[in-house]
Amino acid sequence: MNYDIGKIVMFDDYCGRIVSEKEEYLFLKEDISTQKELMVGDLVAFRGETICNQNRAYFIKALEEVMEKPKQKMIENR
Repeated sequence: MNYDIGKIVMFDDYCGRIVSEKEEYLFLKEDISTQKELMVGDLVAFRGETICNQNRAYFIKALEEVMEKPKQKMIENR
């Protein structure tokens, strides 16, 4: 799933705003899909849509949850 990346700039525990490189998005608390408590200043990944000329963010997750972890090479003992 492709995500946009942004920063939470306002959140009152009910609704908030995320700013990305391209746009500003509104979201509701029920759009958050993470167990981590998100706060103003957190970087997040989300799916953005434009509905009736209003940008909305959905499936919001903490950025560290969606970043690929580097693969570690297995070293064989010889």
